[in-house]
Amino acid sequence: MVATAAICPSCGTPAQSQAIKYVTGKSKTTAVLLAVFLGYWSWLYTFKVDKAKFFIGLGLQVITYILVFVWLAELAVAQTVYAQCVSDNWYSDYGDVSTCDPTAGLFTPTYLMAAAIGFGSWLWTVIDQSRRPREFFENFPK
Repeated sequence: MVATAAICPSCGTPAQSQAIKYVTGKSKTTAVLLAVFLGYWSWLYTFKVDKAKFFIGLGLQVITYILVFVWLAELAVAQTVYAQCVSDNWYSDYGDVSTCDPTAGLFTPTYLMAAAIGFGSWLWTVIDQSRRPREFFENFPK
């Protein structure tokens, strides 16, 4: 019999020295990397335990997207007002457009709330996956 054979070619019995090992469990490294790059989606990796966290993260993300769209609408209105200010002042006051604010609408409370919720939920995911012991992931399906 060949040393690397998994079964005996004459009788078909599995070779004892070459037992096939199946990897069970999950990896903490994988969970943390998923958290860093995918945020709350990393809780799908351990969904049996983290169903509630995943759906809370999904809800926070939906709220963040709504706030971002509201902020984009505010920004569009602010930039329209800025464009009107520039066109009104371009020919009057010898082209002085310094009274117009080009940064209007950039850092509104809506933007700051969206950034805080988005970053906070991402940070929560990374910390949660990082603080779990390695044994939690290795023994996960059990």
